[in-house]
Amino acid sequence: MIAGAISLILYLGNSQGRAFDANSGNTGAPGETATCQTCHSSSALQVTLTIAFTDTLGNEVSVYQPDSIYRLTVQMEHKIGVPIAYGFQMVSLDDATQNDAGSWFQPADNVRLASSSRTMHHYAEHKGPSASNVFTTDWIAPPAGTGNVTFYAAGVGANLSGSDQGDGASFDQITIEEATTTSVSAASKTALTWYPNPVQSTLYLRNHKPTDYYLFHVNGQLIRQGTVTDHIDMLGLPAGIYLLQLKASGSIPAWYHILKQ
Repeated sequence: MIAGAISLILYLGNSQGRAFDANSGNTGAPGETATCQTCHSSSALQVTLTIAFTDTLGNEVSVYQPDSIYRLTVQMEHKIGVPIAYGFQMVSLDDATQNDAGSWFQPADNVRLASSSRTMHHYAEHKGPSASNVFTTDWIAPPAGTGNVTFYAAGVGANLSGSDQGDGASFDQITIEEATTTSVSAASKTALTWYPNPVQSTLYLRNHKPTDYYLFHVNGQLIRQGTVTDHIDMLGLPAGIYLLQLKASGSIPAWYHILKQ
């Protein structure tokens, strides 16, 4: 999105985000053809972009624990000139396969989650021209054994002139390693089997004791919650990706990606 997204990000067809408006990605990730700087490269307005990866306590970390929640913060600063608005786009990829790694979750008010059928990736990106230069979203780490994950982000500082002329852009990337050891033993996690996935109407679980569940839309909205012993009703929910958190008494919460057909 960003290159073009942010390119056009703050103007015309891409003002709502590159993936959302143009079905494209411009973060500088492998397989993408451009970044925001491709179109926004004015010397009159120059910006920098940084990515911060923090745990739930706000501590910046360089490794992730599988199936755990972290926060990504993209911040833009102006070096020359003062932008009127900002835009960005970010993607998280498995270094080994270049596929999406983990899931975006609970984006801030100025951030939307969108996907591109061209790149086959899911993005966090601006939701309209943002007066704030800071964009945050939570991220659920992928399962154990995924390996290193790289976050690619690009952003634009725009003058809202109606074109990309006079805008500035920047991009960055950070690689986060999977923790070699975890503080949570496998035995302490919620032990269960669930099926089918993809699901149409009913998600069945085989479990030995009641388990609290929380079903979220991928945008972070809590859809349903309760206690489950054998099944969760998915009837009536729109098709798409959902996040399921399960926590039995005395266990560590476990996260699962559910595809609703």
